[in-house]
Amino acid sequence: MNDADPYIKAVADACTAAGLYVVEWWTDDIDPRDGGIDLVTTAGADPEDWDKSRTLGWNEERGWLIGRPKGPHGELTGILYLCGSALPAPADVAEQARRVIAGEISRDEKYAMMQPAHWRDQDDEDDFEEQLDVYRRAAGTEMADG
Repeated sequence: MNDADPYIKAVADACTAAGLYVVEWWTDDIDPRDGGIDLVTTAGADPEDWDKSRTLGWNEERGWLIGRPKGPHGELTGILYLCGSALPAPADVAEQARRVIAGEISRDEKYAMMQPAHWRDQDDEDDFEEQLDVYRRAAGTEMADG
C-alpha cells in the first residue's frame, strides 16, 4: 500500500459525495508520490469516451489538477490546477472539480487555474507527513514514514 492511498481514497469518496462519477483511483509511490482519480461526466459513460472523461491528478509537490484525457496513455489536455496547496481538504478538491466539470467557473478563475503551481519539494522538512498521516490514521492504516 502506498502511504498516500488513504488521502487519494478520501478525495475519491468526496468526489462521489459531491455527485461526481468515479471510475477508479490509484496511487504511485515513485518520487514524488502521486495518484489520480478517473471520472466520467455522466453516470454509466464509457471511461474511454474521452469527451465524457476527466482525470484528477495529484502529486505531493504540485497538488491537484484536472484535465481531459487525450487517449489511453495518460496524456491530458485543458489542464487546470486546483485548490492552491499540496494537500487540500478532499471536499475542497471535489467541489472545485465539480464546478470545473459543470462549467461554473468564471473566465478569471479559469485563467488563474491555468497557472502551474509548485507548493513544496518532496524533501522539504515541513508538516506534510503529519498532515498526510491524518488520512492514514482515519483509514486505520498506520504506516511508517519513509
